Amino acid sequence: MEQAGNPPVLFIDFWPLNNPMLLIRNHDVAEQISKQSQLWPYSLPKSPSFKEYLPLVGEHSLIWGSVVLDKTTIFVQILDEHAAKADVFDLSSPWTNLTFDIIGAVTMDEGLHAQDPYALQNDFVQNYKRFATTYRDDGSPSLLPSFSVRWEQRRLGQALDTFLGDVVRRKFDLYKADSNTTSRSVLALSLKDINVLTQPIMDDIISALKTFLFAGHDTTSILLQWALYELLSNPQTLARMRNELDQVFGQTADLDRVLEMIDKGGEEVVGQLEYTSAVIKEVLRLHPPAATARYSPPATGFYLILPDGSRICADDLMLYNCNYLIHRDPQVYGETKDDFVPERWLAASAIDPQASAKFENGHIPHAR
Repeated sequence: MEQAGNPPVLFIDFWPLNNPMLLIRNHDVAEQISKQSQLWPYSLPKSPSFKEYLPLVGEHSLIWGSVVLDKTTIFVQILDEHAAKADVFDLSSPWTNLTFDIIGAVTMDEGLHAQDPYALQNDFVQNYKRFATTYRDDGSPSLLPSFSVRWEQRRLGQALDTFLGDVVRRKFDLYKADSNTTSRSVLALSLKDINVLTQPIMDDIISALKTFLFAGHDTTSILLQWALYELLSNPQTLARMRNELDQVFGQTADLDRVLEMIDKGGEEVVGQLEYTSAVIKEVLRLHPPAATARYSPPATGFYLILPDGSRICADDLMLYNCNYLIHRDPQVYGETKDDFVPERWLAASAIDPQASAKFENGHIPHAR
């Protein structure tokens, strides 16, 4: 891209395998395809390539939040065991299992036992992991998937749907038998005002659960792994973050004390971790775990406005917001665009107020 002069967009022709694509590396152009417009009141529709993921994520998108502290305790114990043995191990597996356990509890009030030994894990976890491996190593669907891969995806997809359907029916009967349930899980809230569990309602709920499970566990696991990598690669950053944690929780606080403070203090305690928050933002900037691809159907008349004021008709193009390039724009982040500098998020004067508003809508602020 630098050899091409860092253009705001780059046209890539995939004919005859797929639609041509417009790769977007400018934050202002990227915002145009992900916000409301007169043509698209809910933003541009997803790219047709998203259909490759429907068996894995469901047809409806949702956002997940919250953390279950007892699952994190199990994770810390697993890390302590490895530390005591001083062995070399694949860190991606415990991170992924942690996020699976958390999301299973948050979305369904269901114990998936993803952090247990393999033989004790829920079949759903094992099938989901097998399903994920049917996609390419970079997480994207193959342009020409083989028949055997399609068949395996279909088989595993049906197994996942069967498991989730059984969970939904079981929880529906449970919640109806006890109208005073205090559960705040995604599934409990989805079933709250439903008197008859019809198939369309069942399909919608299953799609929502699959979206939470896939989008939540993968992106969170990737974020945590990169965060640990950057902290170990930058000792000064690690020391400053540890100092902040000591100031908030106390130098002698053990894991139980930390969990107790977070459980009781919630947002107030977490809100004091300004430098930790800056570290997370910088990890997301350098290593974005997800992106978005949209599509403007033919004859729609959807135009993108480039920084120089020129217009491009985007009809019948896949529009891909390349966060990796957007977050490393030298005009925004300067000479340190490739460097891990959490401090860039601490100085309010360094962040464009308009950019900060975009961050609230899912965009990274523009700070040097």
